[in-house]
Amino acid sequence: MPALSFATYRRTLRSAPIRRLFLLGLLLRAPMFAGMTLLPIHGLLALDLSYAQAGLLVTAFAAATAVASPWRGRLLDRYGLRKTLAPAVLGSAICWSIIPFVGFELLLPLALVAGAFVLPANALIRQALVAAVPESDRRSVFSLDGISVELSAIVAPGLAVWAGAHWNTGWVLLIVEWIFVLGGVVAIVANPPLVHPADDLGSTVHGQRWVKRDFVLALVATATVTTVLSGTDLALVAGIRELGQVGQLGIVIALWGAGSIVGGLAYGAHHRSISPYLLLGALGAATVPLVLATGVLSLGLLAFVAGVACAPAISATIEVATQLAPAAHRGEAMGWHQAALNAGAALGPVAVGSLIDRHGHEWGFAAMGLLALLVAFVSLASRRQAQMPVAQR
Repeated sequence: MPALSFATYRRTLRSAPIRRLFLLGLLLRAPMFAGMTLLPIHGLLALDLSYAQAGLLVTAFAAATAVASPWRGRLLDRYGLRKTLAPAVLGSAICWSIIPFVGFELLLPLALVAGAFVLPANALIRQALVAAVPESDRRSVFSLDGISVELSAIVAPGLAVWAGAHWNTGWVLLIVEWIFVLGGVVAIVANPPLVHPADDLGSTVHGQRWVKRDFVLALVATATVTTVLSGTDLALVAGIRELGQVGQLGIVIALWGAGSIVGGLAYGAHHRSISPYLLLGALGAATVPLVLATGVLSLGLLAFVAGVACAPAISATIEVATQLAPAAHRGEAMGWHQAALNAGAALGPVAVGSLIDRHGHEWGFAAMGLLALLVAFVSLASRRQAQMPVAQR
């Protein structure tokens, strides 16, 4: 059997339900990423907030989203798509209709409420994708979904910032978030299945008893991946500024994202799964050499290489999380996975920012790469220890 086969991609993309899910994912995720970028910009430009206050807005929204994600995923499992999304759509519509037109005193608590009501875009799309394909095709589907997320995260914020620079940020934010709400309405009308016909829903595990060591390890790996990515992102910005080439930042970030897309396509075409902990280690090993960059060209090329492991590492954690969770708890599992993604994304800049301030951007790359290697090593050692016979421990 060849190491890589793209036949699954062709088979997947010929499926009309899969194509509709990818389009729904773009409709939900693009405004989600754009809104996260616009919220602090609106605070800075329209309300003249400090950087600390603008950052607090993002932190409040992200924290509420992280807390709400597992809970809303559990609601998807218990009550289905329409009953779960209806109150989220209503709450989001109310919050985002008010947020663009109030001062910081009301904006901060409203950001918390909006985060609690946020539509579970990732959990919904990934659960629907699992329900739409056989298990043998899930790796390819998750890889394509990861590439879709990557494109949304690259393109949508840039367009939102451009619009905010030309028009009133409050109105732009309102339009972006109402597109997000529209995506929720479309999802309610489409009501895609969230359970595969072959899934056994009779083996429901009550409470949190299904959340065991392997699932927690997968969440730790997930959070570490996004910690490394968000920390590396900040270090790339710092590196470009130190080189005096701020105008070239977009090229470097694009090369980093292009590497991730190439890696995601290759991983999805691979004939078998790869451990997320090995991929996390590969991400760390590829991130450390960024310290050797001496100019924009070398930084961009090294960023491309580092990016190759990004999408595969995230896709592998999704694959493991769906395998470890019972079918009746898959929405909750995706909710926990999203919470880990959010937690890591919030932690990365905080963890690496002081290092960059004190020692330069090279220390940011080194710290993020070594963190990924350390967590990968500990996770692999923990799994190996657990798999050993009791007499050998």
